[in-house]
Amino acid sequence: MTKPLSDRKRSALRGQLIAYLAETMPEAQREGFEQRLLDDDAFSQHIHQAQQELLEDFAAGTLSSVHQKQLRPWVFSSSGRRQHVQLTADLLYRARRSKVIIVRLCVGFAAACVLLLVGLRLLHPLQYFQNASASPTAHVNQPPPPTFTAPSEPSSLDDPTPIASPDAPAGLPSMIMRLVPASVHGESETAIIPSVYAIRADLPLILQVPVSSGSGCEYNVTIHSETALIPDRHFDHLACVTDQDSQYVEMNLTPGSLSPGQYTVRISGSEGPLVARFIVHF
Repeated sequence: MTKPLSDRKRSALRGQLIAYLAETMPEAQREGFEQRLLDDDAFSQHIHQAQQELLEDFAAGTLSSVHQKQLRPWVFSSSGRRQHVQLTADLLYRARRSKVIIVRLCVGFAAACVLLLVGLRLLHPLQYFQNASASPTAHVNQPPPPTFTAPSEPSSLDDPTPIASPDAPAGLPSMIMRLVPASVHGESETAIIPSVYAIRADLPLILQVPVSSGSGCEYNVTIHSETALIPDRHFDHLACVTDQDSQYVEMNLTPGSLSPGQYTVRISGSEGPLVARFIVHF
């Protein structure tokens, strides 16, 4: 059994691995690193564990913007690593969504109890007549009860989440599709595995593409349908949208803009060409 490393050694090992994967490690040190991988079984196991942790942190978006950008080519150069990141991000999203559902159920149960108590008091005969004789118009002038809404949670992968959009008509939420882009370096776009999303034709749609550029970034985006003979949609000079510690490029689509089928999204910006592929169904 491999002996666990201390936090200091784990941090140092993680830094070496990032430098090796990002190809910023000096050549002499790189040769020694690779030789140790071959000769030292314990070191090899620790490196393998560190790789898995990096993939999970990449999927969760907890890496720094510099490391996220440095490791992107390594992550998307392998279909196995892409699938691992996709699965991890999906599990994290579903876990967060389950917590939101539990909170909403608790809030709904508490609200139901309050309404039940209020209803019982109003149905009490003596209370009813006292209220009626004291102020016959009291209920007319009272403001409507407040509306409680749980904060919406952005979706990352297979299940777009409806949220309220300031550009949408009143009462009509928007659905978010967060795509997973990949860098294309001599690799065919068809090698990129498309994500699958279920959407509603009657709701506006927001496409989000994570990017790692700094402030003032600008992108051009083209949405191409691979299964329908419809014109490409172009979005020029899109600025980044910052959400907490993450940055996205957003495309707002009206209800019914996407028919069921497969699509390719091409993004051009300061970090080079990115491509995302997805499939939508109703």
